This record gives sequence, C-alpha cells and structure tokens, in this order.
Amino acid sequence: MINDVLPVVSVENTPELSDLKRIFNGLKNYFDSGNTLDIQQRKVLLKALYTEIEKRSDELCAAAFTDFHKPKSEMLLTEIYTVLAEIKYTVAHIDRWSKPERASTNLLLMPANSKIYYSPKGVVLAISTWNYPFYLSMMPLICAIAAGNTVMLKPAHETPEVAKFIHSVVSAVFPTEYVSVVLGPGKTLGPILLDNFVFNHIFFTGSQSVGKWVMLKAAENLTPLTLELGGKSPAIVDKDYDVDYAAKKIVWGKFINCGQTCVSADYALVHESQYAAFIEACKKYIGLFWGKDVFQSDEYAHIISPHRFDRLLELMQGLDVLHGGRHDAAKLCIEPTLAAVPDLNHPIMKEEIFGPILPVIPFKTEGDILSLVRRNRYPLSLYIFSKQKALKDFILQRIEFGGGCLNNTVYHLGNPNLPFGGVGNSGFGNYHGKHGFMVFSNIKPVLNTAKWFDISLLYQPYTQLKHKIIKWFFMR
Repeated sequence: MINDVLPVVSVENTPELSDLKRIFNGLKNYFDSGNTLDIQQRKVLLKALYTEIEKRSDELCAAAFTDFHKPKSEMLLTEIYTVLAEIKYTVAHIDRWSKPERASTNLLLMPANSKIYYSPKGVVLAISTWNYPFYLSMMPLICAIAAGNTVMLKPAHETPEVAKFIHSVVSAVFPTEYVSVVLGPGKTLGPILLDNFVFNHIFFTGSQSVGKWVMLKAAENLTPLTLELGGKSPAIVDKDYDVDYAAKKIVWGKFINCGQTCVSADYALVHESQYAAFIEACKKYIGLFWGKDVFQSDEYAHIISPHRFDRLLELMQGLDVLHGGRHDAAKLCIEPTLAAVPDLNHPIMKEEIFGPILPVIPFKTEGDILSLVRRNRYPLSLYIFSKQKALKDFILQRIEFGGGCLNNTVYHLGNPNLPFGGVGNSGFGNYHGKHGFMVFSNIKPVLNTAKWFDISLLYQPYTQLKHKIIKWFFMR
C-alpha cells in the first residue's frame, strides 16, 4: 500500500523525489506487466471502491464540513451519490465499452473487415481541485481504472481532511502499484511531478492560469492532456418565461456550495421586462433555501480560504447590491448576494466569480445576448430559460459553450450519458461514462484482410485503366 512508501499522511509537506520515483516506477511496471488488462478485475476493484465509499460516507461528510463547512446534504447530493452512481454505471457497461467495435469497410479494400480496439494508455496523472474535492478526484479515477490504466492521483491540498480521506479510501481498495494518492501543496508538488516524470495522460481540473502551465509541461513530452477549467457561465431568462421557476433553478445552482461551482451561473441575463420580477423571485428562494441568517446555518457552505474571501469582497466593490452582501470574516462566510453591474467593464465581469455573488444584467434583444456573452467567450456552461424556439436555436448555434441545460442549471452533470467538458478557454476533452472510458483509452483501428483474394489492381505499374478503376471504387 502507499503507506509503505509514504508512512506519514500529510497534505502540508511535499514528498521526497525518491519516494515519488518509487511510486511512479511501481505504477509503470505494474501496467507494463499487463496486470490491468483483466476487465473483471477492474470491475471487482470498482465495486470494492463503491462499498468503501458507501460504508464511510459519514466520515467523508464530516471531513468536508471541517474543511469548508460543506453541508452533509450537499456532500451527499453533489459528491457522494454522484460518484457512487458513476461507479455503478461504469461497472454495468464496461464489458460493452471494452469490446472491439465493428466498422464498415469500403469496397476497394474488400474482402476485409474493420474493427476499432480500445486499449489503456498507461500511467495517468489526475490532478483535482478543491471546490468538489471528492467528486473531482474520483470521477477521473473511475474512468481511468475502467479503461485499464494505473493512476497517480493528486487531490487538492486546500481541503486537507477530504484529501486524507481520499488517501485512506484508495489505499484500502487498490494496491499502491495500481493507484497511488500523492499529497502535498500543488505549487511545489506539481512542478516536481511534471518535471521529472513522463505520464501517458494528464487530467487536470483547475484554473485557466494553472491549466496553461500544465499544457506547456505536457507539450514537452507530447503527453495527451485533458483540461477541465472554468469560465463565466450565463443563465439567460427570456421575456416570455416563468420567472419564478427560472429564479428557483438559477438560485439553487448558483449558491449551492457557496457559489464555488465551476458550472454555476456566473451571471444572469434577464430580459428587461422581467428584471424586477426576477430579482424579487430570487430573494424569495434565497430565503426559502437558506433562511434569514446563513451565518448560523449548517446548510450553507463557506468560502475555502481567507485569500478567496478577500478577493470576493474586492469584486463586490462598486456594485449595486440588490440583496445580501453581508459577510463574516471569522467564518469565511458571505451571504447569497444579488447585484446590479453599473459598468460592464467592472472586474466582476472580467473573471469567473467562484463565489456567492450573482450579477443580474438586463437585455433587450438576442443581439444583446450574443455581445454580452462574447465579452467572456467560451463559457463552460450555459443555461436557457425561454419558450421561443427561434431564440433557443440562435443561442445554441451562435454561442460556443461546453455544455448546459434548457429549463435548468447544473443538472447536466448528473447524466453519465452526456460528455462533460469545456471549449476554448474553459478547457478541452470530455469525460463521464463512456466518454471518460474513451479519453483514457488508445483507439486502435485495425483492418483484417483476407489472404485468399489478392488482385494486382493496387500494385505497380499503374496504368491509366487502373487509375480509372481505382477512382471508381473510391467514389462509390
């Protein structure tokens, strides 16, 4: 187990390079020996992971509450149940995903058959972030194991209790040469890992700035890379839509996890005729969901660190606060806040907020929507609340975004049949379900030609007649 290599479980200290080398070499040798190819073994291990997580869910909830006051209900809903569902779905489908897939063969190459084979890539490095520390560690791990890889997993050090829990759970299920969890500060451990080891795939979840650095390091060895980043995701409420329903969905998706959700609505674009009604409806649902005093609530998460708390207060400067805005520095807690933006060049409209502040901006036309969203192009998610097919089609066709919902927010992450990922600045590559299996697989197209029939058409010397016949076969 990993504890044999790193006897002290610490997220504050960076492991020695010699220890990391032993871990990496163990993962590489285990993979190279073919130990991960048995699909039944993958299923057994994933089922064991399911059992261990389910058995210790209360312990995990307590860890998340200690780290940033994350409510047990939110932990169960957004991290534990979703991870367990992903494991169950993966185990049920991995046999089918792993089978060679038939492909058609063009007439010129007959008699032959074509198949696509999926094989594991090798040693995967998965680096996760702190806002959903368990979910964002387990989801790529599940996909990488399903595809037959060995994994080095680096959880977020900002949530130390959850990181220690991940270390404990993984160590209880997987041999250290199959999956190893490495703990330590990202600023020191990240460069050590990417400067000294050549992985077969890197999966990074985090900020755009760090994502750019990871991409540069991956490029040095042409390492395949998946980046799951963030972006300013809009929620759009049209003039004809039930504003009460839209407000309920947007408020829940925005302020769950204290707004520290990469796919939450970063701002709301509301038709000017609905603006006032939308604000009032949001106020109503904030009160219904979290009560009048969030500072005393165990159903409302807190900000992860003093640094991020101070940053959010700075972003609020100069805004017209329409609701909320109170804060408690000792508890790192900020009320769910609605705000009007007096100037679209305000800093809050130039970067992802990642906190419980919802700017609400009026619009008049579909052209306004396009110009407003393109000020922060390539959002990770986008949410549409409209009855008008023409407007929905316009937005879906003209605005580039990673994924989203009609008549909802955030829920698209709960469907394992949908790929999850960004576009442009919000990242690239998709995962979840089969898409996760494929991102961690090498795709091998293979043509199997029959020996008993071999015509001279494709061999030299080429004549004008041969060219005509070959062209005819290609164009059919």
